[in-house]
Amino acid sequence: MRILYVCLLLIFAGTEVILAQTEKGTQYLGLESAASAKTTKSTDAPNMTRRELYYSITPAYSYFFADQWELKGGLGLAVSSDRTNRAGNISKTSTYALVPSIALRRHLMLSTKLGIAGGPYAFYAFNKTNYPSEENMEYKQYDIGADLHIEYFLMQRFGISARLFGLSYSKVNLDQKDYPEFKSSSFSAGLSNQLSLRFFYVFGKGFGK
Repeated sequence: MRILYVCLLLIFAGTEVILAQTEKGTQYLGLESAASAKTTKSTDAPNMTRRELYYSITPAYSYFFADQWELKGGLGLAVSSDRTNRAGNISKTSTYALVPSIALRRHLMLSTKLGIAGGPYAFYAFNKTNYPSEENMEYKQYDIGADLHIEYFLMQRFGISARLFGLSYSKVNLDQKDYPEFKSSSFSAGLSNQLSLRFFYVFGKGFGK
C-alpha cells in the first residue's frame, strides 16, 4: 500500500495533464461532509461501553489561481456525541463546533473523469460541549496537515471526491469553569478513519474553453 501511494505522489508531482476542470480561472462551489462512528468495549470492572459519533458539513468555495492549483475556503458545522454505559450508569455528552478552514491543493487528472488531488490544509474549531448535569465546557482546536483525495466527475460540471490518506498535527485548549485550563497536542498519519466526501459544481472563465 505504501508503494502505491509513493507511485501516485510521484506521478502527481511530474505529470502535466491539464483538463478544463482544473484550468486557471475555474471555480468550484462545493459541499463537504464527513462522518465517523466508534464503539469501545472494556471488560474491566466495571464493564464499560462507549460509543462516539461524529458528523460535519461544510459549504466551500474554490478558485484555481493557476493550472491544477486550487485555493479553497469553507465554513463548516460539526456535531459529535459521546454515550458511555458503565455497568448500567449511562452518561451522554454532545459537542457543537464552528469550523472555518482553508486548503491548497494540486490536481492531477488521470483521465477526463478521474483524478487525484492533495496538499496542505488548516482549520480552527471553536467547540462547546453540553453536559446534562454539569457546567458547559468550551475548547478551541487548531489543526494543520496534508491529505490526498481521489476525485471523479460524474458529469462535465459536477464532481465528487473522497479522502484517502492524511497526516495532521492537532492542538486543543480546553476551558471549564472552576477547573484549570488544559492543553494537549497530537499527531496522526495514515488512511482516513472516517467517511469524508466532497460534492462540487464547476464553473468559471477557465471552464469549457
